[in-house]
Amino acid sequence: MKNLYLPPSECTPSIDLNAETGVCFIGGECTQILQGEVTNVIFLQNLYEGETFAIQNINEFFELITGWLSTYFENVGNTIELHCNLVYIDTTSSRRFLELFDLLGHYQLNKNGQISIFWHYIESDLDCLETGEEYAEDVQVPFTLVPHQA
Repeated sequence: MKNLYLPPSECTPSIDLNAETGVCFIGGECTQILQGEVTNVIFLQNLYEGETFAIQNINEFFELITGWLSTYFENVGNTIELHCNLVYIDTTSSRRFLELFDLLGHYQLNKNGQISIFWHYIESDLDCLETGEEYAEDVQVPFTLVPHQA
């Protein structure tokens, strides 16, 4: 299975999904790719494998993540340690993160996966803390809030 590392763009966070260790990182800003009436296409290159992906909206971005996870989840009992360090997420992205966390919970429940989510936030960013607290209440997997200095 291939690892997936996509650097951040102006509206997508970086992602680093490691199939060997199960340690995954998502960090940065996550917003819509639309600019007014014009749809921009963002080209993201997997720096591990050299593949290039063209995405037009945030849903396509999340499909890259969930597609990778679906392949990773073909084996029973894999471990995922997901670290989220997000500066900003818009409403659409927030819903997609909840769907992502639900997918992880489903894997843990039905395929004996070992899932841990770590929500990193700057101590002074109360909005990010509140978002993490809301996710922690809604998900069915271990969810740890991790404060850090700016």
